[in-house]
Amino acid sequence: MRRTLSRSRFQEGGGRDEMPLISVITRTKDRPALLMRAGRSLAQQTCRDFVWIVTNDSADETGIAPALETARQAGIAVRG
Repeated sequence: MRRTLSRSRFQEGGGRDEMPLISVITRTKDRPALLMRAGRSLAQQTCRDFVWIVTNDSADETGIAPALETARQAGIAVRG
């Protein structure tokens, strides 16, 4: 018997109308190159039913902004 998950409505810049099934959570601090690498890896996934949640332990938000913007341009739903 196949089970169907009930998901709440979710609106993100990409136009999703359902909550993603998977949340990918990444914690970072002053490592923008590795964050960019993680974003590229997520962009290559065949399953696109996810949201990328990035928590920055640094006081400087400017270091992660390019990686998050690149991910958004690749069609990834990002919270960060």
